[in-house]
Amino acid sequence: YSSLFAEVDYFKFAEFKVNLPVPRWIDPETMTQWQVGFKFTAKAKMKNGRLAEIKGWQDVIWEHDLSTRDEIDPGKQVWKIVSWKINSLTTIETDDWLFEEVLDNVIENTDDLELARQSIHENQVREFLKSRKAGNKFEKPYPQWQVAAGERHPTVSIVDLDDDGFDDFYVQERHGRNLFFHNNGNGTFKEIGRELGLDFNGQTSSAMFSDFDNDGDKDVFIGGSLRRCIIMENVDGHFVNRSGDWIAEDNLPFNTGGATVVDFDGDGLNDIYISTYAAYFAQRAIKALQGDAAVKSSGEGDEQIMTTTDFAVNELKAFMREEDFNKLMPLYVETAEGSTLYRSRPGPPNLLLRNTGNGKFEEHVLPDALRIFHNTFQTTWSDIDNDGDFDFYSANDFAPNYLIRNDGGGKFTDITEEANVADVGFGMGVAFGDYDNDGLQDLYVTNMFSKAARRVTSFFTPGRVNYDADLLNGEGIDPLFEQLGRGNSMYHNNDNGEWSKVSAEGEAMHSTEFGGWGWGAQFADFNNDGYLDLYGPAGYYTAPHDQKRNVDL
Repeated sequence: YSSLFAEVDYFKFAEFKVNLPVPRWIDPETMTQWQVGFKFTAKAKMKNGRLAEIKGWQDVIWEHDLSTRDEIDPGKQVWKIVSWKINSLTTIETDDWLFEEVLDNVIENTDDLELARQSIHENQVREFLKSRKAGNKFEKPYPQWQVAAGERHPTVSIVDLDDDGFDDFYVQERHGRNLFFHNNGNGTFKEIGRELGLDFNGQTSSAMFSDFDNDGDKDVFIGGSLRRCIIMENVDGHFVNRSGDWIAEDNLPFNTGGATVVDFDGDGLNDIYISTYAAYFAQRAIKALQGDAAVKSSGEGDEQIMTTTDFAVNELKAFMREEDFNKLMPLYVETAEGSTLYRSRPGPPNLLLRNTGNGKFEEHVLPDALRIFHNTFQTTWSDIDNDGDFDFYSANDFAPNYLIRNDGGGKFTDITEEANVADVGFGMGVAFGDYDNDGLQDLYVTNMFSKAARRVTSFFTPGRVNYDADLLNGEGIDPLFEQLGRGNSMYHNNDNGEWSKVSAEGEAMHSTEFGGWGWGAQFADFNNDGYLDLYGPAGYYTAPHDQKRNVDL
């Protein structure tokens, strides 16, 4: 690294961390040398005045000092680095970063800025931890509240509501008041949610603005988590609730993971597809059926509300149509008996609403097999076969994903298996984009990438680097578990219904797997060079050892 350091003025950020390939014993028999992949990442100001992103990959071999061997307290054993091989070191320079954080500059009102910056859930967790430390009882904001954010996340929608040529943004809060920031056209924003009638207080999960009644202005569909979805008409710049009128109450579900506006039948009217997510409700129900008292609750620690098995199993009943809940119950039992909680967890079904005109909607009833009784974080629609209508892919947490082809005439076909894109994992999002400009929509699925999972499963999965058939008597874990921590997946559309996974190990786009704990990565041409790039939000916070709890925050 000395030649690199000679060119760097200063580092703005730099770190070494354990990375792939999976660590392995040089000799599994003696277990005295351990090879580990290290990744170096940095942002730096170079001496030539330019900014740089630096990445390096190296293999490091650690050797056990046998004189320090201590089977009682392995922590006292000494390991020393005996080999350091740099495989690659790349520097990408630019005159300026593409983006900078400017929120403080664009929201002039200090009260509005504080609202835009705050994390209500973080404040609640802080109060929870203070209460625990003081030995006091914590009063939950609502019975289902938990330390982990679970399925309730704040979201942001972008819309030019008043058609003035400037984008506004709408923040949906899980716990507090929703906020609408109007673009003033001079690089600043003003919060006007209450004026518009959009200042709902919590439990909203998504919002899609669209002209549902074809009167020339944008209405809005708002997804609900522990409240029903809402549809609102834009009446002279103020929103009026049309729930129960435009859409029947029974067709406005709870537990919305996301909503998509799409004209699936090509009639010129915008329809709505609603993805639902209730993975934590389902987990409590299934664990209760398995007899696990520890999860028959809606919280954690002393603040747990311990429940009967019957309550845990039926907890979702109040948030679902009776006929749908009756179809979910056998799936609970099947999952509990088959121990498939993390491979095929059931959940409430998704819903497709057809626009019949003048803002009115009716359910377009799909066969149960296509309603996806899982927990869908995101569904994205695109014309994958260039036949003029929109198909869709649903990314499901703790379950296989689905690719559904639109056959026209209101008919759909599940083509997941023949396309080989089920991508079992923790589906957190999905994006379509033609990354190679061949005229066909390719597919990028956001999952969870975990170095720890890949390391651990490498010992128990046949064919992986650390698997020892003799030690395990030829047994091991289901190879499916090895996939769960593999990370994001890129599929190339080969036409004629054929897809190829181009992000697998050894493939040219393998680097696109490494998305961390990803959340809904998206395609966009950020540098206007004619090729789609990727941006992937990522992260869960794992506290230091002395502060950690039994969940990530």
